[in-house]
Amino acid sequence: MSFVTRLQWFFKTRWSSYAIAIGLMTAVSLLTTIPPKMIGNTIDHIRQENLTSAGLNQTVLLLVGLALLLYGMVYIWITTLFGNSALIEKLLRGRLLAHLTKMTPAFFQRNSTGQLMALATNDILAIGQTSGYGVMTLVNTLVGASVVIVTMISFISFKLMLAALIPLPFLVVVISSLGKKVRTRFLEAQASFGKMNEHVLESISGIRVIRSYVQEDHDLNAFDTMTSEVRDKNKRVSILNALFQPLISLIVGISYSIGIGYGSYLVFEGEISLGQLISFNIYLGMLIWPMISFGEFINVLQRGSASADRVETALAQKADLQDPEAPVALAIPSRIEMRGLSFTYPTANHASLSNISFRLERGETLGIVGKTGSGKSTLLKQLLRQYPVDDARLFISDIPVEQIALEQMKSWVAYVPQEHL
Repeated sequence: MSFVTRLQWFFKTRWSSYAIAIGLMTAVSLLTTIPPKMIGNTIDHIRQENLTSAGLNQTVLLLVGLALLLYGMVYIWITTLFGNSALIEKLLRGRLLAHLTKMTPAFFQRNSTGQLMALATNDILAIGQTSGYGVMTLVNTLVGASVVIVTMISFISFKLMLAALIPLPFLVVVISSLGKKVRTRFLEAQASFGKMNEHVLESISGIRVIRSYVQEDHDLNAFDTMTSEVRDKNKRVSILNALFQPLISLIVGISYSIGIGYGSYLVFEGEISLGQLISFNIYLGMLIWPMISFGEFINVLQRGSASADRVETALAQKADLQDPEAPVALAIPSRIEMRGLSFTYPTANHASLSNISFRLERGETLGIVGKTGSGKSTLLKQLLRQYPVDDARLFISDIPVEQIALEQMKSWVAYVPQEHL
């Protein structure tokens, strides 16, 4: 439910396409219960020696027609459902990039480039899989299993169905336990993937420095250590993922054994026919995919939920600077003034600017000199409003900058940065 709550803006706009996909999946689940019943009836006719050529031809034609109908319905719901999955990835990447363009430099000091790249790739991909593949597995589990079980009760035997499903509660307990561990390990793997991205970005950006100081081997060794960490953490996730299907197959296999053993006993007792027993085992086989789907759903949901948490955390961060509620309108600035302005970068331990004061009238020029790191660029960045400053320290036409709209403030400034980009 927390995953649905976070993405309710998307599900509300796409509810009709989801309704079509889920409706068709439900119809497919209902129609797939017909062939086993027809097969069982045909076997009973063979055993009773009353199967006719016309009856057999009719059965075969119905099965072929049903297969073609199911093909068309499955094609439609797959393209509809996974189209939504691709769409939400596109929208989330757009929202994330739009959010990043509004953030101030302090945001990018708190969040590394590698982690932000991981959000835009792996995390959003995991959310898309949950919105598509996750919905498919959930519907297959709930609808598919329910339809098959009801069919077993209605056309075969309630006692046989109840006996064959005895092992399934153990499946719920096992999958729930594994799902929680998958979530924890997946978060760790995503964090290490972000660090690896950051290292790659730094190595490529600084390749000239690395080669100038003959640090290739050192950088490769550091990268090897980091990729080994990523591999090990993803391996821990894969180990848990690998446990899902074998456990499901084991429990379903036990159900098969009960179904065949107890079902044979009921045939000898005359409570069900041989055709019903064969139909029941086909239905039991149809329960394997819903049970596997349940394991897949828990797995995909845990990944998607963890990724949604990471993306939501990034999108929830606000820029350090916000427009004033009632900005002062100013057509043409007449002067710039600083009154005892001091500034310290968010991650620094000492001030980059300390008690700076000057007054610059319109038409005047101010030259700023100093050694590298003395704060020349930092001083100019205060006019760009990249970082918050103390109130009543920087003025434009005697109006504090915190009372002026950010876009208007920036429209007055032409700035050529020293970074080549």
